[in-house]
Amino acid sequence: MKKRRVFLLVLTLLTIAAVCYGIFSRFGLPSLTVSDGDFFFGYHSEGDKSIRKETGPFSGIDINLKEADVCVRSGEKYSITYRGDESLFPSYEVDKKNLVVTDPSSAKKPKGLLTVTVPKKLARLSEISVKAENGDITVAPSPSLSADKLTVYSDNGDIVMRNILGASLVASSDNGDITAERISFETSDLSSENGDLIISPSDGCSAYRYHLSGGNGDIRIGDGIYQGSLDSGNGLIAGDGAKDMTLEADNGDIIVK
Repeated sequence: MKKRRVFLLVLTLLTIAAVCYGIFSRFGLPSLTVSDGDFFFGYHSEGDKSIRKETGPFSGIDINLKEADVCVRSGEKYSITYRGDESLFPSYEVDKKNLVVTDPSSAKKPKGLLTVTVPKKLARLSEISVKAENGDITVAPSPSLSADKLTVYSDNGDIVMRNILGASLVASSDNGDITAERISFETSDLSSENGDLIISPSDGCSAYRYHLSGGNGDIRIGDGIYQGSLDSGNGLIAGDGAKDMTLEADNGDIIVK
């Protein structure tokens, strides 16, 4: 019996080692990167580098990447920084005052961390659009920043937004949590098929009228505005604030506090 247990233990350890070897061989070594207080977990290869390039001023941001994590933050100068394979630095240009960032034309795509930095003294951007199909997205300027329109989308990744206010917000993740702290928009639409929505409006919960839909999760809105759950496909309206916030989580909780 004892020999059998030892055999099973050895077999389990060998299986784990084989799986880890396969993952590391394909994706690289695990890596934890910190950018302005936010954490990004990913994989890196031995040759990965951190490369920073100044872009010159821009008034809008349009990012569309397939595999990389993305962070928009405040700093000293307009710039982009990429941590990953130097040969896969994303393509970028400032076109009609908009910073446009896309994948390079090579077959391989960037899998590192792209950080876009705007000056701390900047008060407003016309529009921020970030799409990362398989990456985490953080939009967290400090101090707060105004954007007429903020659009954030990820197929497989978490989304974090902080210190943003403006007219229109749309954020969606098929598989990931969405966290929004100290935000304020006239209209907001946040949805996740498989993940939680956690919202902390800078102007308080009572400033909004909530359009809610869910399926498998709890819903808690402010102090007594609404608490309960909804059957899949059903929705309701709660609150009587002047601003509109649409929240949908098919498989996750909705919390506004």
